[in-house]
Amino acid sequence: MKITAVVGSPRGMRSRTRKLVNLVLAGAKESGADIDIIDLGDLQVTPPCTACESCSLDGTCVFADDLPPAAYDRMRDADGLVFASPVYVDNVSGR
Repeated sequence: MKITAVVGSPRGMRSRTRKLVNLVLAGAKESGADIDIIDLGDLQVTPPCTACESCSLDGTCVFADDLPPAAYDRMRDADGLVFASPVYVDNVSGR
């Protein structure tokens, strides 16, 4: 089994969100899972989605950034996903 975590904190290794994800993944690893972390703070991500529908029509995004090659295949290959984000002003982070 493979568990992939996607972390949306901009603070990297020193974030509380990352520390909590590490605890979750440590438990998964103890249970025999392969683990993977995608830290969005380390990737160059183009501004937010513009709802152009390109991805729905032909499966590709109009923005060229690090997200597709770095994350999509890794998320597709996972048996389980953990999404982690700090809460800023009553909502998840922009990343």
